[in-house]
Amino acid sequence: MKVQYQGRQVEGKPVEFLTRKEDFNEYQLTDGKILKIKMVVTRIIRLEEEKAPDGNPIYLIQSQNVVAPID
Repeated sequence: MKVQYQGRQVEGKPVEFLTRKEDFNEYQLTDGKILKIKMVVTRIIRLEEEKAPDGNPIYLIQSQNVVAPID
């Protein structure tokens, strides 16, 4: 599949994955409210034609943020 990377179209391959752990981060707002937020990965794509400077593969991550206010 073609994906956008640094302003170019490059070849990428979806990689299957299993979720091992998803934690919430908590943030205290100045109005006293607390928000719990976590990132949930929906897709991982390994770039076929690109490598990081250290030679490791490059992965693009698609995700959604889940926000839960705490009362």
